[in-house]
Amino acid sequence: MKILEENFKLKFLNNEFLFYNAASGIQPFIIENLHLLFSNKKILIILDNNEEITKYLPTIKRIIKNETLLEFPSWDCSPYDDMSPTKTVINKRFKTLKYESGKISNSYIILTTVDALLQKVPLTKDIEKLILRLQVSELYDLSKIRKDLQNIGYKNVNLVLEPNEYALRGGIIDLWPLGEENPYRLDFFGNKLETIKSFNPISQIADNKFQTVNIEGPIEVPLNESSIEKFITNYRKTFGPVVNKELYVHTIKDKYNLEGIEHWLPLFYDFKLENIINFFSPYCIISKTGLFSKIEAKLADLKKSYYQKLNVFEENRDNYNGPVLPEKLYTNLTCMMKILKKNKLVFFNEFDDREQENTFNVKSIDNIDFSGHIYSTEQASVKINKIIQTNLGYKKIIICFNDEESKRYIEKITASMSKDLFRLKNENIEDCLDDLSVVDIISFPIEKGFETDLIKLISVNDITPHKKTKKERKFKNNITDLSQLNISDYVVHRDHGIGQYSGLKTISILEKPHDCLVIEYLNKSKLYVPVENINLISKYGSSLSNVELDKLGSSSWSRRKSNVKKKIRDLASALITTAAKRNLHKTKRLNINKIKLEVFAREFGYIETDDQNATLEEVFRDLSSEKLMDRLVCGDVGFGKTEVALRASFIISDNDLLSLVVVPSTLLAKQHFETFRKRFQNFANVGLITRFTDTKTKKKILEDFQNSSIKILITTHAIFSCDLSKAKLGLIIIDEEQHFGVAQKEKIKKFKEHVNILTLSATPIPRTLYMSLLGIRELSLIKTPPVDRKSVQTYICKFEKAIIYRAINHELKRNGQVFLVVPKISDTVKVLQKVKTILPDVKLGIAHGKLKTKEIEIVMEEFYDHKIDLLISTSIIEAGLDIPNANTLIVYKSDYFGLAQLHQLRGRIGRSKIKGYAYFSVEKNKITDNATRRLKALKAMDKLGAGINLASYDLDIRGAGNLLGEEQSGQIIQVGIELYQKLLQECLDDLKGEKKISNSSSVEINIKLPILIPENYIPDLSLRLSLYRKLGEINDYQGIDIFKDEMINRFGEIPPEFLNLLDIMYLKILCIKAKIIKLNITSNKFFIFFNKNFDSYSENFVKWITSNKSNIILNNTHNIEFLHNIETPEKQLLNVIELTNKIIRLLNYQITTNRE
Repeated sequence: MKILEENFKLKFLNNEFLFYNAASGIQPFIIENLHLLFSNKKILIILDNNEEITKYLPTIKRIIKNETLLEFPSWDCSPYDDMSPTKTVINKRFKTLKYESGKISNSYIILTTVDALLQKVPLTKDIEKLILRLQVSELYDLSKIRKDLQNIGYKNVNLVLEPNEYALRGGIIDLWPLGEENPYRLDFFGNKLETIKSFNPISQIADNKFQTVNIEGPIEVPLNESSIEKFITNYRKTFGPVVNKELYVHTIKDKYNLEGIEHWLPLFYDFKLENIINFFSPYCIISKTGLFSKIEAKLADLKKSYYQKLNVFEENRDNYNGPVLPEKLYTNLTCMMKILKKNKLVFFNEFDDREQENTFNVKSIDNIDFSGHIYSTEQASVKINKIIQTNLGYKKIIICFNDEESKRYIEKITASMSKDLFRLKNENIEDCLDDLSVVDIISFPIEKGFETDLIKLISVNDITPHKKTKKERKFKNNITDLSQLNISDYVVHRDHGIGQYSGLKTISILEKPHDCLVIEYLNKSKLYVPVENINLISKYGSSLSNVELDKLGSSSWSRRKSNVKKKIRDLASALITTAAKRNLHKTKRLNINKIKLEVFAREFGYIETDDQNATLEEVFRDLSSEKLMDRLVCGDVGFGKTEVALRASFIISDNDLLSLVVVPSTLLAKQHFETFRKRFQNFANVGLITRFTDTKTKKKILEDFQNSSIKILITTHAIFSCDLSKAKLGLIIIDEEQHFGVAQKEKIKKFKEHVNILTLSATPIPRTLYMSLLGIRELSLIKTPPVDRKSVQTYICKFEKAIIYRAINHELKRNGQVFLVVPKISDTVKVLQKVKTILPDVKLGIAHGKLKTKEIEIVMEEFYDHKIDLLISTSIIEAGLDIPNANTLIVYKSDYFGLAQLHQLRGRIGRSKIKGYAYFSVEKNKITDNATRRLKALKAMDKLGAGINLASYDLDIRGAGNLLGEEQSGQIIQVGIELYQKLLQECLDDLKGEKKISNSSSVEINIKLPILIPENYIPDLSLRLSLYRKLGEINDYQGIDIFKDEMINRFGEIPPEFLNLLDIMYLKILCIKAKIIKLNITSNKFFIFFNKNFDSYSENFVKWITSNKSNIILNNTHNIEFLHNIETPEKQLLNVIELTNKIIRLLNYQITTNRE
């Protein structure tokens, strides 16, 4: 879009030019005009932060076509931090540095930030050294490639998920070269590189082919041998000798414990690092006004950070890495100003300024019509209509949308207006300027609109300031299997009982190699379980103390399992009865008025994620059916569970029924009350009852609720002692379900047979989760995080002065607040005194359950209003409180808390776009094994949406308990958690009359063939085990074929031994269909054993046996011998597959697929 006239010239004064009255929305178009003016020149655009780069990039890409756009973000960690920048940021920076060093082009645009501008980078000549180039059809030594990758700093992993990683599996190398968008899979045949394909790091499936791949070592920081030696030498020169083996100068030799080492980057190079302006040598630098003052402020903060780090180091040199001088890694103020003054600087000012020789008045303003408010569809429609009436014919009106979802929204808000007013155009804004009498709607990614004398451009973001959720990938509603099998784990064999896993061993069976799992029983007896029968083995669980091993061949296991099965059957009957009562109770089919619901939904300030939409649809489907809803919604903290509850409540109130929202604490009840009252202000009355509501008010609210004057009541579990028999109750919402005890849930049961139930939790207690997994209640997962949500960085540490100082100070420096949580009220004073000693000026507050409600409210309001920097509290803050500015959490004696509690506490932070940090401190004395496991799980699962996985892990640690009442049974201890679950599932299926396909592990096949996944095909033992387990769970033909394709894609051509295993698994599936329980394949006979409980042989099958007496010997009603003269075991296996298929056809079963 043309902003500047054709004869326009920039007249720089002291190398500066200013565009004023330049609205933020028009600035990308000015850059487009400048790009044309500076043809074939480099332009450096300086933005405030990395988020701005993300928002700017799509717009610049659209309007400046056929030009290279590069991102150079700043490290997403604080200076002198003990945290590394993310690999995504390092990858983008590397790509841009390489582009410049490769001299690919002299014309490109770089988007960077003020922080990145200050930080120095290594020189070009050093970047060019570290390169490994591989090409298809060339010969290579794989061991040398591995050594080279290690030497240039690539990390060897089992699964490549991030840049700067590689995995070697036989003749396949997966690697993610720095600077590339996707990882690559290199497939070798011997020493010849056959193919190079890119692959998706999520699915691990390869797609596009390439001829070459360039692999380069990291620049920030290089971990090749020479660079490591330089670092050690330079560190010792700077800080002297180091004794502590946990400091960088020692750990770098083995490349471990290097988190945050990037802040020591200058020590990896013999030369001084360079400022990025000198590195890129741009023709022109573009920035908003105020750049110089921003630089000054950031350098002052940086200096402060250095001296704080230096003080901590000087106090305890033996335990801390010494900080490098700021001028080594950052450009000082004097040098920075000199560099800037030498370059052409173009500034944008959104406001008015005086006209001078080196200024230009753009005459544009931001769209102020919507003022950042959130409007309903109707309100937005009225606003748009008013804009059109005011400007049509005088100004060109253009409305921009980003995607199909925002396009539909624009169509909604303009639906009531005449269609003749609007025109849907393509991507080009210039094409819209031909007719002022129509409003053009175009697809154009622009963050903010603007207005000039001739144009009014409106972005969908102006109308709805939503945080748009990226749809990078859709999550399936699956729960991650966390039960990895480790050496010495207690396991349960279905037929032999509890043993101890000793590893995977290749033994000779029928003179051929066969992979087997080794399980040790009492008196050192060993059981070898063929890998194709891996599903007979389950993990015992985690009650590892006093586990008694079973004796092989003893009858005690059979008796114990039989007793447990009887009790499980009783439990299953009770569960079925409870579910049946609810299913038999026909309820009113609720009417969902989609128009009214849309009006209500528009008050939601965000665009829904895919998972949220799916959950909403499931809830709507439940409510509009004649069956009562009993649904568990699992979603991480802040992922949108409350919105699901709000919309469900709206449907209930719209059908003249009442909703009861039950929460675990008074604080959370008050917060929910405010949320519901605000959303329902135009739709229904909302009431609040807590333990502090006086008797008179409580009585009035209950009366209003019973006579439907109040449609929604927010309360705690105390409500269940009240009489609600007259209330037309339609829905009970149980929020933060994990906080309610069994006794409280027993009270809720009174309503369960006649009321819809919606349970919300980030980390459901094991019993509730398992009831959902069994299908007793419905389960919805919300696993997609909102956009800009960052996962919380988690640390397990000691509660020491230096760590606490750094954690609190880091948060206060970015103007944030801190939660410090203690397990007991008595700990608050002790911790308060310690914090005052470390940071005497910090503003502190205390909150715990013994304070009066008014006192708690005052403290929380002061914390919310940022009058308090640090809140010391008990786990009272766990239940759902939102303080967006609090993004650091410190938990004192974290081993005293449960896994779900710790996850909920961690969920209190990182709820805005700002990175959150959680420090789980432990005392120096020994903590319990379970506490250690909980903390390790929490550290490992710090990704967004981990709540459901943690709950699943908690199910493993604690067991599901008795699913119906208060009594905890010892049945799980008798047989182990996994087998207990399987037995319960079988009893439930049996009682429901559902016959599931029998597991393939129940079929025994003996053949003289090697059956295993060779170690040279997949060297990683844990990966081989997981693939054995995955294969063992497949129970259909298509699943085997899909698994086979996946193996070829990920690991290359399947070796014969592995193909034998796949064929055996396929044959087992056929045997189940043919009612065959055992097959012995010998050199001249196939011995076929049928299930003794099966006697429905078809007439065709009998005829086949009687007419082939020369080939078939009938031993008894369940055992036949089939004579053959097939020579090799491989051909015998194929023949017996064909034979089994024939038996299935003769028994009149349908084969669902033909397999080649």
